[in-house]
Formats: sequence, structure tokens, C-alpha cells
Amino acid sequence: MRKVAVRTRLAGLVIALAMAGTVLAADVWRVKDYKQWNASDVSKILNDSPWVKTVLVGKYWQTPAAPGSAASEGGPPAMGGSAATAQFTVRWTSAVTVHRAVARNAEIANAASATDAEGYANQIPDTYDIAVIGDMTPFGVLDTTDAIAQVQNATYLDLKDGSAHIVPVKVELGRGADGKTLEAITFHFAKKNAAGAPVFAADAKGVDFICKFGKFDLKTHFDFTKMTGQSGGVDL
Repeated sequence: MRKVAVRTRLAGLVIALAMAGTVLAADVWRVKDYKQWNASDVSKILNDSPWVKTVLVGKYWQTPAAPGSAASEGGPPAMGGSAATAQFTVRWTSAVTVHRAVARNAEIANAASATDAEGYANQIPDTYDIAVIGDMTPFGVLDTTDAIAQVQNATYLDLKDGSAHIVPVKVELGRGADGKTLEAITFHFAKKNAAGAPVFAADAKGVDFICKFGKFDLKTHFDFTKMTGQSGGVDL
């Protein structure tokens, strides 16, 4: 039970880091041992690396401007809710590089012991995990099994050659400190198909992540040729 609690606590830290600033260091995960990463290195990996995508989605759920306001009359939009888009962070969280960044961040922030951090850093999940973080208003409260299933069925991975259309086997909800506010959704995808073969061929170059839930339409591409860890191998 303790290992599960530690894993959950460390994984939750990726939410807080979703909108953190980035640094100029390039490919720090290749040139430095993860135990030597500093806070800027961690931010780079978790926010500006091949495992992370920033996606803008039309903010159709935004409350329309009140009649007579500057926005409704064609003037400059009001601060804070004027943009027609919402920004989402889509992070491939099952990668060893990402695990190490989360673990190292926890250690730097004194949120985990060196032992717990190391255990999480080298953990290899049974699934490919992708987290979506941002304004989760379009998804509603997701407090029923049916509602969660709808989101699960509306999300998938697609290879451009059409050889794979992969739906998640599990959906994990990340809620705020109040235990209610939805802050992130992590989608877990099986690494093997029903026949026991890897869902991605050895020569796969990348995959599209797509989530179409009602009017919500998010799509981004992960390039496997760039998602390489310190050893030089593809890190998913």
C-alpha cells in the first residue's frame, strides 16, 4: 500500500508543473545523469521536451461577453477570459525520462525521500500513459462510471498509416486539493494488442493522440524519433 501511495503522490506532481516556465538547456536528459538534474532541468523535461505538447483548443465553453461590454461591441476583450482558446498540456508520463524528472522534482522539493524518488524514477509502467492537463471544464465533473466511459471511448492513439487505432484501457482522474475539482486526466493504453504483439512496431515513427469529446477536439502528434532517453533508445 505504501508503494501505491508514493507512486500516486509523485505522479500528482506533474499537474503542478504543467504551466511552469522552461529553460534554454537542450536535451539535458541526454547529457546529465538524472540525479544531477536541477529545478530548471526538470522544468525543461516536463514542459518543453519531445514528451510534452502544448495544444490550443477553441474555448467554446467560455461564457459569452455581456451585451454592451467592450468584447461584445468589438472592442478589446477583457483580461483573463478574452482569448478564444484554452491551453492544454499533453504529457507522455509513462516514459522513464519523465518518471525521473518527476522523481527528481520531488526530491528537490523535499516531497519525497531519496529512496522513494529513486524507486519511482526507475519504474516502468505496464501501460503507455498520457496526461491531459488544463481547463477541464468541457469534461464536466466526471463523477459517474458512464461519464468516465464516454471520455475513455472518445480518446485514442492513431498511427498515420492506419495500422493501429488504440483506445485506452483505463482512465485516471487527477483532482485538486478539494478532492473534487478536475485538474487532469491520464489515459492508460495497453502496450500489447489482443494477440500479444506490441501495439507499436519497432520501426514506428510516432503516433497521434486524439480526444474528441462532444465539442471538445484536441489532437497532437508525438514523434518517437525524438523521444529518446539517455541510452539513445525510444523512451515511451
